[in-house]
Formats: sequence, structure tokens, C-alpha cells
Amino acid sequence: EYSSSDRHRRQRRRGTIIGTLEGDSFTVDSMNPTRHATPMSVAAHSLYEQADPYAVREPEGTLHTKDARYEVVDEHRTRVSGSRWEPAAQLTVKIEGAMRVGERAILLAGSADPRVIANAKSITAGVEKIVRELTPPRPDKPYQIIWRVYGVDAVFPWPAAPDPLPREIFFMCECIADTAEEARAVATVTKQYLLHHGFPGRLSTAGNLAFPFTPPEVAAATAYGAGLKYVATYHLTSPAVCESAAWKEASSTPWAQKLLPQLSDGLRLVLRRYVRTAPLPA
Repeated sequence: EYSSSDRHRRQRRRGTIIGTLEGDSFTVDSMNPTRHATPMSVAAHSLYEQADPYAVREPEGTLHTKDARYEVVDEHRTRVSGSRWEPAAQLTVKIEGAMRVGERAILLAGSADPRVIANAKSITAGVEKIVRELTPPRPDKPYQIIWRVYGVDAVFPWPAAPDPLPREIFFMCECIADTAEEARAVATVTKQYLLHHGFPGRLSTAGNLAFPFTPPEVAAATAYGAGLKYVATYHLTSPAVCESAAWKEASSTPWAQKLLPQLSDGLRLVLRRYVRTAPLPA
């Protein structure tokens, strides 16, 4: 059972938001009495999963927010106005999908050696070349090696190394293969050659890495990624079309029969136009 203090803490963390349309503007209000929809918190939401916070692109058009105004209504509410909607010249359908890419193993290691840090890029490229020569990828299902060097460019692909260089860096090598065993084997080979890889100015041949635990290569979750290859989309005049004789005839042609074994994940959406039944409150 939860105590009253536990329930109170959970309630304070909740942040349900209600938006009220007002014609050329809208008001954002937090349903939690202990939290507030401020201009900063509302404006910050435009950064959420957007490539460009000033141009939010949707299938029906683009919302331009560069001239948007975020104004205080009271300490609890914010009014937003000034954004501009640009209808799309051609309506589109946004489809997101994912499929299994493979099984994942990761290698974790750090270094405080300034020579390793200065040569991190060439070290990872050289190690990967050796690993691929020693454990050739399968032609039909080749594995992937993905490097992230934290402290250099793991989070953002900076065009140049930081100046001055960091005191420490952290290597995360991600190996994705068809099976967990293959991914772990590739990560293990990578570990050995990353630990002892030669580079200009190397002083220690016994190893230049610090492992957070042993073994430093560990199995991780199954890897998923974008996998939609082909999508067929039909805009029907009514749901009854799928039951018509013409539809059934079209699906029984030799070409359709040839494609049917390759099709999967059929999705049918029945959409009706939204019509407001009552005016907005004054």
C-alpha cells in the first residue's frame, strides 16, 4: 500500500495539460495545481522531437512558429499566438515503422591517456579494419560496428575535435549481428585489439584502456531500426469499396497474386471528417 505522502508525491509529478482554443490563439493550462504552464516551459515543448522548432512539418502542411508569442495569462497559464499555418501543396501520409535489425552487444572502455585521446578517431578506424579482416562479415547478413566516443563526438557530430582535448574519453562500441553469439564474438575481438592497438606516440604496449567491469563486452537488447521498404497506400472514397466486386477482381489478378506472399501488416483506417458540434465558449 502507498502512504498518503507517497500519493502526494506522485500527484505532484503528474503534468496533464489542457489547451483551450481561442480563435487566433490558444491558452495552455496545467491540470496539476502545483505545476505551471509558463512561457518558457510551453516554448520549450517546440523542441520536442522536431528537426526545426521554427517549422513543424506535418502531412497537411507546415506550422511556422518563428513569430509565435508566449504570454503570461497568470502564474498558471500561458497564451500562445502569432504562429502561421502553411497548407501543403500536396497532402501526404506520415508512416513510421521499425523492424528487427539484429542482436546487440556493446563494449565499454575509458581512457585518460592523452595520446589515446588525441588519436581516438584513427584508433577506432584501425581497430575496426583489423576486426573485419579477422572475423569477415557474412555476405547475406553482415554485422555492424558503431563507435561512440564520449567526450569527442558521441552525442553530436562536431566537425572538429575539442580544443583543448578532454582529460578523459569513453569508448562505446556497439556490435549488431544476426545472432547474439556473433555480436558478442565481434565485441570480444574488438576489445582485444582496442586494448593493444598501436598508434603514433604510444608508450604502453600492455594496454591503454580502463574497463568499468569485467568482461567489458556485454549482451544488450535486440536492436530495432527503420525497416519499411515499400508501402502501398490507397485513399478510398468509402469503406464499402473494399467489399465491392471491382476491388475483389483487382485483388485476384496475376500480378496481385504474385505480390500477395510478399505483403504483411495490412492496416485499414476508416476516417471521418471532424465537425464541431458546438461553438467555442466566449
